[in-house]
Amino acid sequence: MTTPMDEERVGIVMREMLSSGAARPAPVGPSELRSRAGRKALRRVDTKVLVALAAVAAVVVTLIAVGPLRSDNGPVHSPPETKPTNTSTSTSTSTTTTTTTVPLAAASQLDAYVADEEHTDSAAATASGLAARYGLTPFVADHSAPVADDGGTVAVAAFSYDPGGHPVQVLAYRGGQWTPVAALAAPTGQFGANIPASVVFLTQDPVSVAEVTGDGRPDFLVMGSAADNVPGFVVSQDGGTWRYIPFSGPYAPSPTDVLGRQPQFQGNTLVSDYDNCVPDCASGQNSTIVWTYQPSTGEFTAPDPPGYVTPTTVPGGS
Repeated sequence: MTTPMDEERVGIVMREMLSSGAARPAPVGPSELRSRAGRKALRRVDTKVLVALAAVAAVVVTLIAVGPLRSDNGPVHSPPETKPTNTSTSTSTSTTTTTTTVPLAAASQLDAYVADEEHTDSAAATASGLAARYGLTPFVADHSAPVADDGGTVAVAAFSYDPGGHPVQVLAYRGGQWTPVAALAAPTGQFGANIPASVVFLTQDPVSVAEVTGDGRPDFLVMGSAADNVPGFVVSQDGGTWRYIPFSGPYAPSPTDVLGRQPQFQGNTLVSDYDNCVPDCASGQNSTIVWTYQPSTGEFTAPDPPGYVTPTTVPGGS
């Protein structure tokens, strides 16, 4: 029978036997301790880097899959252009020029309007007997081309006869149609006595257009008929009202609306011919008269042309 003392001795002997067969570890110097510590630190650092790289890779994969780095092979759209806003101010005075374009349909519709009016007036002249009395055969209807005027379009038409007593019309193109805006009786100074206001003697020449009064608005020249002496008269709105511009001077029976001997527009100037009829009109000296509009009096005047002789001193004159 063993006692506790014996058991303790056996344990001591066994521990000594076990320890005697194992190799003791070699002592470790300071440098080895530092090397082992560095390897442990590197293993910890490598582990953190790998974790961080794995996290970054996961984020990139997410952006490619569903974020802005996703590629769907679609077109690349440029951002919309943003126009700069002008916020600067200026105190200088600017001039605005309004350019009026005559509508394309205005010319053909003017032809149709004049043709329809001509048909009506011609029938009325025949029915009244005035066509036969004043030789209005053939019946004449003239008109100008459509022209721009202060943001609108206007024209002038003239008829041999108008039953309303206004054979000269100023027309405006509005709402796609021509409408009279002024109607004038026959001009004063037509050749012949007792000519009614409803009759005007015309040639087949179209109505001319120019700016000869200096107001920046169109003026119109309508050609009349008087044997070999072709007269004409000017329709203008200078002064604010459509009217005939009278002529004043020694060779224009003053005042008169009708100017004889081939009046015509040359640029922005009105000119006419003059024959001094010396020794007779067939072999007299011809001159060109330049007419000047006088805003103060509202009429055309001209200086005496070279070789001018008053009618009372013309040799053989009455």
